Amino acid sequence: MTIPLNDPKLTAYALDELDGPDQSELEAALQNSPDHEREITQIRLIAQLLRAELELESLHESRPPLKIQRSAPRRSRATHFFLLAVAASIIVALVGTVVYFSTSGPASSAFAQTIDQVAHAKSMTWKSTFYNHAIGKSGTTWLVTETRQIYYKAPGLYREVSFDDKGQPRGAEITDAIHMHQLSLNFVTKEAFLSEPMNLSGDEQPEPFAWELKDLSTSNLQWVGKRRLPVGEVNVFRHSLKNPDGKLWSYDYWIDASSKRLIEVRLPGQDIYDPDTDLTRNNKPEAKWTKMTAEGGGHISHDIQYDVSLDASLFSLTPPDGFKVVTVARPKVTESQMIDYLRIMADFNDKVFPDEPFTPLDKLNKVLEKPRKDRTPAEQKLISTENHYMEIGMNALPLHQYRMDETVPGTFRYLGKGVRLGDKDRIVCWYKPKDANNYHVVYGDLTVKEMPASSLPLPAVP
Repeated sequence: MTIPLNDPKLTAYALDELDGPDQSELEAALQNSPDHEREITQIRLIAQLLRAELELESLHESRPPLKIQRSAPRRSRATHFFLLAVAASIIVALVGTVVYFSTSGPASSAFAQTIDQVAHAKSMTWKSTFYNHAIGKSGTTWLVTETRQIYYKAPGLYREVSFDDKGQPRGAEITDAIHMHQLSLNFVTKEAFLSEPMNLSGDEQPEPFAWELKDLSTSNLQWVGKRRLPVGEVNVFRHSLKNPDGKLWSYDYWIDASSKRLIEVRLPGQDIYDPDTDLTRNNKPEAKWTKMTAEGGGHISHDIQYDVSLDASLFSLTPPDGFKVVTVARPKVTESQMIDYLRIMADFNDKVFPDEPFTPLDKLNKVLEKPRKDRTPAEQKLISTENHYMEIGMNALPLHQYRMDETVPGTFRYLGKGVRLGDKDRIVCWYKPKDANNYHVVYGDLTVKEMPASSLPLPAVP
């Protein structure tokens, strides 16, 4: 059986899985929402991601128009589920992977031993704990936690298991990050979903904690002190930065003082969030909640073990006997669709291409606050277009989906800052399609010219 990602059966599937306010209340809230279009998008997108057994609680919320917040660059696969914990975080996942196109500063040998031990591990296991907040009808907020078990086997094989409230396995996601295959199992409904990994970009490294190791290779780290754990003494290092919206963010790395092994990663660091001091941690949960949010929460990768004996069957991509098999088709973006999206972004940005290859965040949030009737045609066109691509299951917006799927890795370069729509002499971007001999160069009037790497204004990579 093969179904497209926007099949209404998936929407019904997500609604049937809800545990909270009943379905009729949810549907009524969505129909009355001032931004119904975006709400429906979230429903359908979560329906797609249900095969990975993500939390669906955020669908119960009736809220004003969504404000999109981009996160820092995406980190390891484990942090993916924290970023997708609520509907707003799903949007983060769609765009957060493409905020930056280059790695950080010069490499340093200070953490070479730590990096080497992860990079050369034949296998690893760790736990990922997510700290979210639920809000009840009375306004009471309480802490909600979930822990998942992660298994890794070199090269590029992962198994991630989620559990129900009784500690029984609820679902598993097995990913081959080298060959881009994924099997998601729902142990409750006995369904198996086969797909390409929707949470991996085309140039993401298959090693565990790949982004974290990049942080440890930079000089932008601060030693914040020592911690005493049952396993021994650890040093805590912090990478602090600001998101594109100016919000402070950080990552904490706990490294064993003796073995120099990475044993814990906190996102964000304890300077921003610490579950032990969370003011809601002792609040009594209500019977039902009206909102679930990752705002003010965090994610911790912990209990990291190296070179563990793991049976190959854990990573089998063959659906178990007795499971209903569904093959999920992955949507694609053509070059003409990508270029049309460039035009839509420029129209939205007062006929000027944005400084970076995504919609200006502050401006987009302000537009999302407007009722639809008060938006300009260019504003509504952008929102409707982005809704459409999310609705059909894109794991990124068109520019970046095309870059990941259709171009030679590392060849895309964006130069659109300050270029006016219609300027035939200014370059907006270039890239090398996978099936092409030459680079394609897009100009401000959205014409495309082919040229060899030697003719580009800057050195081509690779």
